[in-house]
Order: sequence, then C-alpha cells, then structure tokens
Amino acid sequence: MRALVPSSVAATLIIGLLATFLWTNPSSSAIAQVLEAAEMHKLVKYKVTQTTDDKRYGTNSATSVMYADLAAPRYREERQALTWNDTVETDFVYIQNGPKNRALAVLTEAVVPDAERDGGKSTIAKAYKEKHGDGRREASLSPVAEASQQAQPLLESLRELERHKDIVTSREKLNGLDTVQYYLEQDKKTTKLWIDTKTNLPVQLEYEMLEPTSDIAVNRWVLSDFEWDPQVQGFSTLDAIFDTTPPEGYTLTDRTIESPPR
Repeated sequence: MRALVPSSVAATLIIGLLATFLWTNPSSSAIAQVLEAAEMHKLVKYKVTQTTDDKRYGTNSATSVMYADLAAPRYREERQALTWNDTVETDFVYIQNGPKNRALAVLTEAVVPDAERDGGKSTIAKAYKEKHGDGRREASLSPVAEASQQAQPLLESLRELERHKDIVTSREKLNGLDTVQYYLEQDKKTTKLWIDTKTNLPVQLEYEMLEPTSDIAVNRWVLSDFEWDPQVQGFSTLDAIFDTTPPEGYTLTDRTIESPPR
C-alpha cells in the first residue's frame, strides 16, 4: 500500500497521519489474535471467487462456496456453473477429509431445460447428448496426498501471514465495517486481509499473482461472505458436511482400493 502525499505538506503532518493510520512491521501477535479468534469457532463458510486474465482467451471467473472445519483438516467445496456455452448445468462438489485420508469429487451435469428448442443452444445441446446422453453423474474417491492431509485452507493462509514481518497495515472501512487491512507484497504476489476490529475475525482475503504462467496475465482469488458457525441446511451433524461416502446412482471411480481407510 502506498500513500500519495503532496510534496507541499509539512513533514509534521505526514508523520501525524502515518502515526494515526499506518504502521509497518506489526508483531506476529496481531495475526496470532486473529487465529485465536477464528479457532474459537467450529465451522466457517465463505465464498471464493477466482478470476483469471488469460492472454489468449480473455477474462473468466468462477465462484465456489467453501466449508472449512476449524478444528480438523477437513473442507468442502461446492461449485455451480453453466458450461458448454450456457447449455449445460454443472454441479461440482469436492470434499477432502484429512483424518480419513479420503477425497471425494462428485460431478452432476444436465442439459438446461428446453435447450434443444432454443435456436442458439439446440446444436450444442444435441452435441452434448450425443456424447454424454441426458447428463453425467460421476464420482471419484481417492486417498489424500500426504502433504495435503493436514490442509486447513483459511487457517493456513493466516499462519503464512503470521510468519511475515514486512506486512503493512491500515485502518479501512469495508462494507460499512471498521477493519484493519494487512497488506503484503512479494515479487509478483500480493495479499490483502481485512479484519473486523470488533470481532478480530476475517472479513475478506484477497490473493493476486501476476503472470504465474506465460499465458496468464493475472490470477486473483477473493475470499468473502464469511459466516462463523453457520446453520447449514441438509446436514444433521458437522461430520455429515465432510462425509466422503460416494452418492448412490453415480458412476464411481475408486482409487482407494490399495489405500484402505484408517
């Protein structure tokens, strides 16, 4: 973060502004307090929006809903999208359960109703049905890579920030809330974290990577809409959210036969 100050401003005013609104090299205890506040909860639900600026194909984005266990390395991702030029409805669910050494991916696809009678979509709908019939219902079960068995996406991000001493912080209003923003810039990667000053909990977290590959100009992830210990409809228990039992009626690819459950 860079503050633009006219050269005519007196040095004493600049110092006063910096002292009030901006300070550098915060102690790791600041992020530690955020971690402590987060770990007081059992479950967090939030939205992840990924935007990719592709030099060849332009900009595209996708949004997922995440559920993360704050006491164990378990998380669930749900994504809905329209594919095949908005002709096919796609639901994707991915669950990773570190303690069980299991990851479940579930794909559900169906042609948009009446697409075959839509002049702009009929050709695509027919091509899809020739390849996949009325839709796809596929599931994949696999062991979790050893390096990912302790994955706790949100908490890991906070712990990574805690290790840095060159963070810049400032006070900001975000969606009407009083927040403290933590800003970190490293080479071609920037991280921004907004913390609610009342609860000490994350409000928004952003990552941006410039030119991660020769074809990608920018990759950006925005984590937002945080809900702490939310009421989740359709699940009777916390364990049910992270259950990796394959659903009935789906074609299953099972890669766990040689890796029995713990």
